[in-house]
Amino acid sequence: MTKGRAFQLREIKAREVAAGDMEMLSPTVDTGVSKSRAVVLEIDLERIKPDFNQPRRVLPSDPHNALREGKIGCREAIEELLRRRKSDDAARLILEGSQEASGLLDLAESIGEVGLRQPINVYEIADASHPTGVGYRIGEGERRYWAHWILVLGGREELRRIRCVVEKGVPDDLKVRIRQLAENAVRHDLPAMARARLMLGLKTSLARRAGIEVSPDASLQDLGDAITKARYRGLGTRVTEGVEIEKEAEGGLATRVAKLSVPDSNELDDMVGQTLRRYSGKAVSGQMVRNYLALLRLPRAVQELADAAGLTEFRLRPVVSLDRPDRQLRIVERIVEENLSGRQVDALVKGAASRADEGKKTVGQARTKGPTPRGLKRRLRSIVTYFEKQMGETGGVSSFSAKLRGVEEYREALDEMVNLRDLLNRILEEMEI
Repeated sequence: MTKGRAFQLREIKAREVAAGDMEMLSPTVDTGVSKSRAVVLEIDLERIKPDFNQPRRVLPSDPHNALREGKIGCREAIEELLRRRKSDDAARLILEGSQEASGLLDLAESIGEVGLRQPINVYEIADASHPTGVGYRIGEGERRYWAHWILVLGGREELRRIRCVVEKGVPDDLKVRIRQLAENAVRHDLPAMARARLMLGLKTSLARRAGIEVSPDASLQDLGDAITKARYRGLGTRVTEGVEIEKEAEGGLATRVAKLSVPDSNELDDMVGQTLRRYSGKAVSGQMVRNYLALLRLPRAVQELADAAGLTEFRLRPVVSLDRPDRQLRIVERIVEENLSGRQVDALVKGAASRADEGKKTVGQARTKGPTPRGLKRRLRSIVTYFEKQMGETGGVSSFSAKLRGVEEYREALDEMVNLRDLLNRILEEMEI
């Protein structure tokens, strides 16, 4: 991994706001400008919490989960990320970026120089810890939020408050997913792991709308178990009137799907693909959805590194086929370090699989041509018994040797014993004993 660069921000003067902006609004003359329903506020960073179901995850798993469970605050979470910068490849990539994605430090430096050009979007939520009883949850713009925290930790106290477009009332989970989808569907730089989480969240929301009892933040395994359980209880019942999935005024989404009352996993994958198509304009098959969701079965360390490096699904797809977590991690580390293409990764994985198959074939051949350890023990016992019998009948070793009718037959007997010994050693080595 490459060495991290120093983090320095240039000091700048506060920007001046031009006077007379409100004069553009007139109660009698159409000036071409009108007030918006949106409320823009500057909110203290401490009163804002991330959306833990947001598909594009910024923090590594440990601080992310600790923050989610209330064990640490946002300041402690970003401090932990900065502490890991030199020792953790995923943290370094999150902060410094990769060839596929820029890092938080670059974003923080940009905001520090020219200000926040686009406010983040937040929803009002209940917050019993605050005197007003109101808090805020991020809808879109989590990277900008964490970049502000980096600036504050760097001494820019004037940026402790961040400009936010505030929406009152939290919409239901599917509407939030759709809005996140609308923002992310057209983005070409969205990492594969983020897309996989987005698809999982959308699939979970659609499952809940179809009557499947599952938590909004369920894992892939939990969702699969919930689908199986629901179908076991209500398999085969058809809904004649269909099921309304969602109606979104802005996007014009109004879909009624005639299907089983309890859809199976593949049907839900197809529904996810159809929803993605509405926002991206590109057909997304159920199989492609399954390819993305398969990435969520990778070990956590692999997911974090792939996420931080912004790797695409095409480059990660061959890694899923490997059967050992340590091999998967080594391959992803090579992808990041050597900037391997999808074809190079595929060739690398196939080469590793071929070598593994050859090793298995060698073991199989050894077991076909020779006995197993238990069979080998029986064979050795049989030969020793034969030798002892021959020696007893002929009166000793000398007489027994003479009975072997010459050197060649004696050599063949010795060779048989040597072969058996070598076979036993080979079997034990393959068994890693």
